[in-house]
Amino acid sequence: MTENEKKKKKFRQSKKWKDFRHSLNVKQNGVCYITKSKLRKLSAVHHMDLNPENYDDLNEENFVFVLHSVHETIHTLYPYYKKDPTVLERLKTVLDKMVELNS
Repeated sequence: MTENEKKKKKFRQSKKWKDFRHSLNVKQNGVCYITKSKLRKLSAVHHMDLNPENYDDLNEENFVFVLHSVHETIHTLYPYYKKDPTVLERLKTVLDKMVELNS
């Protein structure tokens, strides 16, 4: 485990983090920022600032509460989106076609 990972893990056990996580959940009315479905036990607080040095900067504008699977998807798609934002248009095309075929 790297030094940053250890720092992050320790911070996540702090009262400051737990209080922040709870207040973010309340602010979002207990729903996922992306899907608008009810947050579950394994939901994640996504930190949009990926710099490990800024992890403990709890500016609410830099965080969203999302379902665990959504969090994984965000991190999977981000490198592709960073290189080519049209990846979202292609994803939308696929999802639209799935809706068409399965309605």
